[in-house]
Amino acid sequence: MSYCLGTRLLTDHGEVAVEQLSIGDRVATVSGVVRPIGWIGRYDVDLTSHPEPDSVQPILIRANAVAEGMPHRDMRVSPDHAVLLGDVLVPVKLLVNGASIQREAQCRTVTYYHLELDTHDILLAEALPAESYLDTGNRGVFENAGAISQDPDSGQRQREAESCRRFVDDAATVEPFWRHLADRAAALGFDMPAEVETTVDPGLHVVLGERTIEPIDTGSGGYTFLLTGGFGSVRLLSRAARPCDMRPWVEDHRRLGVMVSHMTLKRGDAVEVMPLDHPHLSRGWWGVEHDGSELRRWTDGDAELPLSGEGPAVLEVTVAGRLDYPA
Repeated sequence: MSYCLGTRLLTDHGEVAVEQLSIGDRVATVSGVVRPIGWIGRYDVDLTSHPEPDSVQPILIRANAVAEGMPHRDMRVSPDHAVLLGDVLVPVKLLVNGASIQREAQCRTVTYYHLELDTHDILLAEALPAESYLDTGNRGVFENAGAISQDPDSGQRQREAESCRRFVDDAATVEPFWRHLADRAAALGFDMPAEVETTVDPGLHVVLGERTIEPIDTGSGGYTFLLTGGFGSVRLLSRAARPCDMRPWVEDHRRLGVMVSHMTLKRGDAVEVMPLDHPHLSRGWWGVEHDGSELRRWTDGDAELPLSGEGPAVLEVTVAGRLDYPA
């Protein structure tokens, strides 16, 4: 919900750069009403030392990217900043297409400004309708923060409840907006990123010590591995990808391998079921997910299995979900 240094906001006396605005100045809203600024927050970010630079890299919105004259020149905002599309607010990070709307991955430092009115509203930034600041628990990051919100975990619920327009970030709602803006970018002559060749084959295999073991059967989503010798270190490896890389409108930055629904180890007549919520399933495993009464769990592409003893044994892994992986 931040504007970058240099972004011009429409006021009752014309467009003014955000850094030149003061508390009490009156800014124009999309409804035509001018309202006074109640608070201005400033936040300097060093992306070279930030633990999650993707979460704070500015998003560049090219002139005319949304519609003719919207914005009427290039502008930059924070990834979580929402713009008005139709009658809903959509965060710009879910609209990135690598052409007319793109992340500034080479940016090293950035200064953000938040403009807060007495209630949330839609301002006109470079003629593009974009939101004012809504405190959802992050006020404390600003240099002039004052009081800090005490419940940051409630930020998403608060944003949905208190936004002046309906706030949307679900894939089904955002995808049509993304595709419309991507088509517009192509029509305007922007160079769109080349399509990445993908495969649905996760390339699932086991590494046992220094040995690579390929499955002896891959029928019906099940992968069967024959383990021999001493187990030692056992790892479940596969291709991996971030859902957001293939589908930018999806808010999931995890690096995912395969979603496992069932694992068993058979030694002779003995069958050991490995529960997916086992405490030793930690390295390389994302948190447990529920599908009704069934458990599911994603790997990150390199997951350790808590196995010990000697072979021969048969490991069976049932995969309930996979992605489009870069080939």
